[in-house]
Amino acid sequence: MATQWNTTQKRTPQEVAALVREISDDLVRYAFCLVSDSVAAEEVALRAMADFVWRNERKALSKAYLYRMVYSRAVDYLRRKRHEVALGDVQEVLSSPDTVEDAAERAYARQVLYRCMQQIPADYRNALYLHVIEGFAVEDVAKIMAKNVKQVYNLLSRAKAALKQRLLEEGFDYEDL
Repeated sequence: MATQWNTTQKRTPQEVAALVREISDDLVRYAFCLVSDSVAAEEVALRAMADFVWRNERKALSKAYLYRMVYSRAVDYLRRKRHEVALGDVQEVLSSPDTVEDAAERAYARQVLYRCMQQIPADYRNALYLHVIEGFAVEDVAKIMAKNVKQVYNLLSRAKAALKQRLLEEGFDYEDL
């Protein structure tokens, strides 16, 4: 038997409890759509239902108001969660052997590598990028670049030599990158 959600009449605590029981599964599903976590969805829905029961003692509230309360509690949960940091993440950062200096050195090395890649001829750069960075086989690179396999091998060899020369001019060892 479905209970009426009449906003003009005052309800007894038993009627409010029956209304909440009737719609509780729907509220949890709605909360899950908002927070994408089943445990958090149950918590959000329970908080909203508890607030609804408590506030309904003073005035008659509607089903729409209950859904609005779930939405409000879900937004509050997401705001709190956004500022939380998992303890595992903190421990991982603290136990990481990398230092700020190491990260800065790697970033600088990437910048130098990018700058040197821009200085070599376009065919060299394209062949090297497709084969080394994108991971295409030499035969696939040949098809993409409309060249035969031997030409691609020659381009890769020349590209590596040119890039190595540029990196040595910048003070970097080719094998370190």
